[in-house]
Amino acid sequence: MLDWFGLHEELAIGGDFTRVRGVQALQTYTAFGPVLFDVLTFDPDAYPDPRASGRPDITTDARAVLEQYGAFISLRVDLNDAWSVTGGARVATDRLDLAGRILFSGVELPNLSNLLSQLGSNRVVTPYAALLYRLNERYYLSQDTPQMNVWYGEPRNFMLRVEASY
Repeated sequence: MLDWFGLHEELAIGGDFTRVRGVQALQTYTAFGPVLFDVLTFDPDAYPDPRASGRPDITTDARAVLEQYGAFISLRVDLNDAWSVTGGARVATDRLDLAGRILFSGVELPNLSNLLSQLGSNRVVTPYAALLYRLNERYYLSQDTPQMNVWYGEPRNFMLRVEASY
């Protein structure tokens, strides 16, 4: 808590880091057994295990590493007992490293490592501001500024929401 200029302020500083690793090995069989027109006439014997009928139509072997990290700073200033304003910013980096291969009917498509080796964004700054009205000890009514979608740069609409603090 701070007390600058006779007002009550709260400062928040923080950061986060996430790393997710994944491996996907997938075989897809698309054409086996007769076409099913009526679900009520389904006969499991008419649809043998597709793995015994030959090679798969699509084979995927992919490895991915997703990293997301960032830092933020926020300041809330109480203007009086009911009204307060808050503002801040977040700096974030998202990175997806993808490697692997896809085979379609036995033919290898261009290497995933070359096509999609690195996706993401670097040091994207997302500002934030809101006007809050305290309804009681726990609930606030807030009007927020639009935030940018990190991946596509699309603004979101202004939001009016009720927030709770426990």
